[in-house]
Amino acid sequence: MRSQSCYIVAYECYKAPDDMKFDTETCGELILRNKNLGIEQYKFLLQAMVKAGIGEETYGPRNVIMGTEESPNLIDAFSEIDDIVFGTLDNLFAKTGFSPSEIDVLVHYLDDYIEPF
Repeated sequence: MRSQSCYIVAYECYKAPDDMKFDTETCGELILRNKNLGIEQYKFLLQAMVKAGIGEETYGPRNVIMGTEESPNLIDAFSEIDDIVFGTLDNLFAKTGFSPSEIDVLVHYLDDYIEPF
């Protein structure tokens, strides 16, 4: 019989590989290459970049890096999920020495809230 105790054993954040890193200049170029945005959308995105604290170590999805963000596909989505979820869990299990079979509950916390303007 399992005990009713619950322990937080570790905390792990996903860190994308360096080949997914953008600097502020690249972020600006990515916004400007979208020809479907009007001036108000450009202004909003630039304000969002500033308020979100995007700096020289901001990461983006591979389909944006490759310039295919206007035609996303399921393979890209699954690949991104695999990188984030399994990469993070692999790091967590390596750091703690726990096996996945020893974990009953996994709590996922996502903090990507951007304050409204």
